[in-house]
Amino acid sequence: SSQEKKERVIFPEVFSKVDTMPEYPGGEKVFLKDVTKKVEYPGEAWEKGINGKIYVAFVVDTEGKIGNTSIARGLDPLLDIEALQVINELDKTWKPGIKDGKAVHVSITVLFDFKKDKTIDVSLAR
Repeated sequence: SSQEKKERVIFPEVFSKVDTMPEYPGGEKVFLKDVTKKVEYPGEAWEKGINGKIYVAFVVDTEGKIGNTSIARGLDPLLDIEALQVINELDKTWKPGIKDGKAVHVSITVLFDFKKDKTIDVSLAR
């Protein structure tokens, strides 16, 4: 009887709450500032009177890199794409999240609030 070993692909577990959350260089304030600096209200969306909240989720992996960026709750493609791009353009390496003494994959959600007065509030959704 041939004993074939089947390779099992194990996808890393992604956590949303861990002992030590991932940390952006300089901390949360710097993260929100960097995102706020990059995000722009798309002119077309503004002219169409599209405003409201968008939630963008991403994973900080065990190396501190961002991946799996997705729209957790969208509003309109014009704004969704802008919010996604901003997160995808962040190139700083995070301190990975720690659970039980080990680096793990952690999901983070950012809230973009595109307001009627053309301002954009950025915060971490908790």
